[in-house]
Amino acid sequence: MTVELGTYRLRVGLFCFLQSRAKGYGYLTHFEMCCWLVILLILSGDIHENPGPDSSCNSSTSSFVPAEGNLTIILYNVQSFFNKRDTLYRDLRNYDVLSFTETWLDANTSSSDLSFPLFHSPFRRDRHNDAHGGILVFVKSDIFVVKSNCVKQT
Repeated sequence: MTVELGTYRLRVGLFCFLQSRAKGYGYLTHFEMCCWLVILLILSGDIHENPGPDSSCNSSTSSFVPAEGNLTIILYNVQSFFNKRDTLYRDLRNYDVLSFTETWLDANTSSSDLSFPLFHSPFRRDRHNDAHGGILVFVKSDIFVVKSNCVKQT
């Protein structure tokens, strides 16, 4: 059984003034509207107050699951790579290419300190005059990759 859009809007209370006046309905106050919507949500039966994370999930499994048999690439805004390094490797190690923005690295950080097992040494571009910014890219060691030197240095 289908309900016309106009009838549905009248039932919920989201109708314009002219329609409500013509049909003899009045406006709902904000409180009445909130109560009406809460009742509809409760009656729908699929609303949970605070479901939180799924308790059946094992904390050692990653929430990021790449597709099998395809080249998988992920871009992630990390806002400080060092603060999240171990977590990033644990969660993203199954991807083929890992690219991170906002790494907040500088020239004092050695690329060897950034390496991930089973990945080539990282390609990086730090922002020289600012503590923020920067990019970092890791490629799996079984993928052939060539670093191009034709990028214009700024």
